[in-house]
Amino acid sequence: MSSPSKPSRVILFLTFLIPTSLAIALRIPFLDLPLERDEGEYAYIAWLWSHGGVPYRDAFDQKPPGVFFLYYLAFALLGPGVTAIRATLLITSALSTLVFTECGRRLHGNPGGFFGGIAFALLTTAPSLWATAANTEVFMLLPLGLALITLFPGKAKALSTSLPRLLLAGALLGVA
Repeated sequence: MSSPSKPSRVILFLTFLIPTSLAIALRIPFLDLPLERDEGEYAYIAWLWSHGGVPYRDAFDQKPPGVFFLYYLAFALLGPGVTAIRATLLITSALSTLVFTECGRRLHGNPGGFFGGIAFALLTTAPSLWATAANTEVFMLLPLGLALITLFPGKAKALSTSLPRLLLAGALLGVA
């Protein structure tokens, strides 16, 4: 099997670069946007956790613990504050855009990946959809997209029957 030609590699590179760059560019203006209500709850629980508190005992929220853990990691790695949360959201959004661009590419080739990635970047950063907030819905897109790639491993659009792939996809859906 021959490797892709240089023009094909450039097109493939641009298929992923442009939507992901758009997702990042659209998130940058919101890096210091004040937290909205739900984000404040998640941040408080993560802060409490980092100071020895226990989620669901010392502060309650109906959400699963994954979002508190992401906020906790954001504070631990990037320092306390809204910028750490927004930077974590920006990174997650960029990775999700890459994953969903690949989903589109597998279904409809490079054009499908490109336009699907652009649509994903625009819709997941739309202020009118509250997509600028670091809420659970935005964070769950990454494991959901990875589960799709795991379940549909090739261009053939056929569902994988491999037990390890099915188990991995199930685990990713559980994380989501």
